[in-house]
Amino acid sequence: MFTEMERALMAGGHSLDYESKPTGMMSFIKELKEARMLRSESDLKLTYSGACELLYLTVLTIEFLSRLKNGKKIAERYAKTTCMYSNYTEFRSGATDLHNLVYFVQADPRRVEQIFHSSDARKARERIHLPTMALNGWLYTINSESSRNVYFLMQLEQALGINTALYKEIRRLLSYNNPVDSDVSNTAARILNAYRTYMPQFDLLQDIDQVLSNPLK
Repeated sequence: MFTEMERALMAGGHSLDYESKPTGMMSFIKELKEARMLRSESDLKLTYSGACELLYLTVLTIEFLSRLKNGKKIAERYAKTTCMYSNYTEFRSGATDLHNLVYFVQADPRRVEQIFHSSDARKARERIHLPTMALNGWLYTINSESSRNVYFLMQLEQALGINTALYKEIRRLLSYNNPVDSDVSNTAARILNAYRTYMPQFDLLQDIDQVLSNPLK
């Protein structure tokens, strides 16, 4: 998954307060700005492959949340906020962490080398062909089961070169029509643990924690 250095650099998050959360799109955007991992390009403490993995985990998590009664609206709001700027051509301090991860992953190879301070990152970028149009289509249709691309998650996994067993297991679970309750609960726990351990400042963590640490509906 992530290297020991990445884990150490991403540790040291702040405490989260779940009391009296405001509602509405603007307040949701405000919450994301207050608790986020990426406030500027210099905040990035990942390798290029680590950024690809976190991007994929977040997409899987949004899909997982969208399947839950108490997570659906959160998934829809985050997806809508992410694709407010759909071209991903620059870092945006007002965008979601997912938006900026997409920017980091699909930027011009020479820019990727500068961002990650690594020629290996540039070489890795040259092998990645992120399907941004398909990603936007998936984000836009998060609230519509009838128009969902059921092959998108596999397409994204292959495009990003994801080999992490946990992520593959989550993706397979999401492909089942009627997964076993114990598998769903176990997956929820593993997703939550991944964010708490590796991404304690990720902007969606507060909502992930609130939904997945309680009985699933």
